[in-house]
Amino acid sequence: SARTTSEQDAIAHLRKRVEEYAQGKYVGARSERATVADLLLLVTADYAAAGNRSGRTLKYRVGALASELGHLRVTNVSSSAVEAYKANRLAKGKAKATINRELACLKRAYRLAEAHRPPLIRADCVPSIELYREGNVRRALLDYPDYVVLLAHLPTPIDDAVTFAYLTGWR
Repeated sequence: SARTTSEQDAIAHLRKRVEEYAQGKYVGARSERATVADLLLLVTADYAAAGNRSGRTLKYRVGALASELGHLRVTNVSSSAVEAYKANRLAKGKAKATINRELACLKRAYRLAEAHRPPLIRADCVPSIELYREGNVRRALLDYPDYVVLLAHLPTPIDDAVTFAYLTGWR
C-alpha cells in the first residue's frame, strides 16, 4: 500500500517499487520488521559456513550486541545509537579493542543484509559505524641493555636461539 488517497502518488510509489525490484534493490516490508538480532544470525551463519577461526569468540560479540541492540529494528539503528552502545561498553570497563571487534561484527551484519538477495535492508539505512583507534601496539619485551645482560648469563647453545628470537622479534 502506498498509504495515500492520491492516485498520482500511488502510481509514483508503484513505479518506484517496480524500478527498485528490477534493479534488485527492493526490500519491502522485510526491512521494517527485521531486527539487529536477525542480522546477527546472518553473521553467525556466515562464520560457520566460512569456517572462520574466530567463530568460537563470535558468540561473545554477538551476545553483547544482541543484549543491547538486538531488540532494535535495523532501520532504527542510528549512528547515535551506535555511539551510545560504545559509551555504555566503555563504562562497563570493556577495552576499545573488544568494542571494535563487536562493532566490526555489526558492520558485517549490515553488509551481509545489504548483499543478501533479495536485500534485507536498503543501503541508505546502514548506520555509520566508527571504530576506536587502538593504541595496543606490541613493544619489545627486552631493551637492548637487558638483552645483553641476559645473553651473558646463558649457555652457548641457548644464547644463539635467544639472539635469533631477539633480532627477529619473537616473543
